[in-house]
Amino acid sequence: MSGEPVLTVCVTCTASRSPAKRADLRDGAALYSEVRRAAPAHLRLRPVRCMSACTRPCTVAMSGSDRFTLLFGGLDPLTATDDILVCFDRYRATRDGFLRREERPSALQRGIIARIPPPAWFHAAGEVP
Repeated sequence: MSGEPVLTVCVTCTASRSPAKRADLRDGAALYSEVRRAAPAHLRLRPVRCMSACTRPCTVAMSGSDRFTLLFGGLDPLTATDDILVCFDRYRATRDGFLRREERPSALQRGIIARIPPPAWFHAAGEVP
């Protein structure tokens, strides 16, 4: 598996406040479809069934080896695609995947659920990296 970062989109999310464009798709699947359509060919994109962030649908994650994993939710499947792709480009450009709030597009500033440090960053108890 390549060390290249991956963008993961939950395809089972359903957001009652924002119906999908296509009635045959759940909101998460509609978001995945929009991102896949707009994404450059080199982008590593994967769908996943349920990321367990059901209180904050639609959900995406940005992850990579030796990088922070960023988890976002509450995204609008009809309007978030551009912000997701801009944020992922910025994520890819970092060494460690750490993006401060002001470095993320607006939809992903307020949509952050978690910023999880990479497992390789284990430190002795009490040490702060």
